[in-house]
Amino acid sequence: MRPSAISLLFVASVLTAPGCGAARRSDSQQDTRRYSHSFFSHQCGPTGGSHVVLYLLDSGKKAEPPMTRHVRVERGRADVCSAEGACVTATSGQITFGVSKSDTVLAGDLDFQFPNGERVRQTFKAKWKRGPVSICE
Repeated sequence: MRPSAISLLFVASVLTAPGCGAARRSDSQQDTRRYSHSFFSHQCGPTGGSHVVLYLLDSGKKAEPPMTRHVRVERGRADVCSAEGACVTATSGQITFGVSKSDTVLAGDLDFQFPNGERVRQTFKAKWKRGPVSICE
């Protein structure tokens, strides 16, 4: 099953959160992290609908969920997750998709801010990960 352009639109939403009252560090003070690998795949959601998940990680292994530190973007939300599975949700950010010449590659730019001061800002070119065909109820 390959994602359609319509199924990818959910990720394009801009993530925002109400002001927390805490002082923000300037861009030069934030820890910017980049990941060397990315892929996207189909998953069933908690209420039965199907959606696409984008993963950024430092390993070429495509286990789901990844066994190393990674960023997961799904349904308008971005999380940075440890190898142990503990995740922190971005407080703000955005993702922009570029033109793709293939239905098996998803390319774009993203910029996410996390409450611990970490920032993930980079371009990506994610390949489609085939998985077992599943029917979401």
